[in-house]
Parts: sequence; C-alpha cells; structure tokens
Amino acid sequence: MESIHPNWDLDQYILNYTGHGQIQRLKYIALKSRALQVDALKYAIRLIKSNTLNVALYHETVEQLRTRAPNAEEAQLDQAWMDNATRTAKSTTEKLEAELKNYKNNLIKESIRVQPAYLFLLTHGRWAIWTLQNTFTNAETMIMH
Repeated sequence: MESIHPNWDLDQYILNYTGHGQIQRLKYIALKSRALQVDALKYAIRLIKSNTLNVALYHETVEQLRTRAPNAEEAQLDQAWMDNATRTAKSTTEKLEAELKNYKNNLIKESIRVQPAYLFLLTHGRWAIWTLQNTFTNAETMIMH
C-alpha cells in the first residue's frame, strides 16, 4: 500500500522545505511512492545541480533514476557539471583553509602580544591591579576637571 497518492501535488508540497531538506524529502518520496518516484528524482537532480556542489549525491540520485527511467534526460550524468562542481568545491576549500590558517596565525600573534601583560599581573598580583585602577581613576578625575 502506497502512502503517497498519485494525484498529490509534488511541486506544492516540496515548497514547505528548503535547501538539503527538499532534496532529502524528494529522495524519500521516490523511495516510498512508485507513482511519484521518477518525478521526485528528476526534481531532486535539478535541485542538486542548482543548489549544491555535492557530486556524490548527484551521482547516487542519477543512478537511482537510471534504474527506474533509463531514457530520461536527467538519467545521464552531466560530466561538465560534475567537473565544475568538483573544481569549485576544491577552490572554495583551499580558500577557507587559507583563511583559517591566517586567523590562527593572527590569534597566536595576539596571544604573544597579550602574554607579557598577563605575566606581569600574575607576578605582581593585587598591587598591579590596584595601581592600574588608581591610574584610571586619576585619569578620569583629571578629565572631569
């Protein structure tokens, strides 16, 4: 017994989801409904190509469609899209890794810069804090007068 009716509006239903949720819901519908599986897989392939760079998910979904509708246009792998998505994902990953490395280096530099003041406070304890507080209080008093 099928849980999804053939006269059900797939396009309208899938608008209730966004992003990867749409793709996963379409794949689930294709798994559960024989009447809608080809349409759901075609729709999922279009969403994968337009919204993601997930080549593995694309390949898996195309293979699922190929077993159900081998003559469908979407059942043929789009090698150009796969190459472009792989290249884009690789360049984005490299860019993000470079930014992360830069942020880590800056964080290390900042911790080295802050460390002497921290060590001074550790070694001189309350006296250093009291001196700093008095300095700020005196400066505020001078500004107010």
